Amino acid sequence: MGKLLNFIDKFMYGRYGLDPLGIVIIAVSLLFAIIGRAFFLFYILALALIGYEIYRILSRNIPAREKENSIITNMFNRTERSRDDYVHFSCPNCGQHLRIPAGLGQKRITCPKCNARFVKRT
Repeated sequence: MGKLLNFIDKFMYGRYGLDPLGIVIIAVSLLFAIIGRAFFLFYILALALIGYEIYRILSRNIPAREKENSIITNMFNRTERSRDDYVHFSCPNCGQHLRIPAGLGQKRITCPKCNARFVKRT
């Protein structure tokens, strides 16, 4: 079993692998395969999607696959704030990592770990 896992590790080295978009493609292809029992066209679409996902998993063009994945995930990402909208810092008393929304001016902050109070500018 160890030799097989070692072979798979070596084979997949430098390849893209599975990502969230790939999981969605596989789920849609399974749905199309189920519908394909009644409508043959959906079965052909399911096979095409599986083939495309195998191509994506084995691809060595990692920047292109990451771009595809980021386009799709950004379409469905519904967060109100991005990571750039926060100020990150450490508590001066205990060193706990904290973040607060940016652009609020000078704020009085209480550390949730040690309850130390201090003022930071956002």
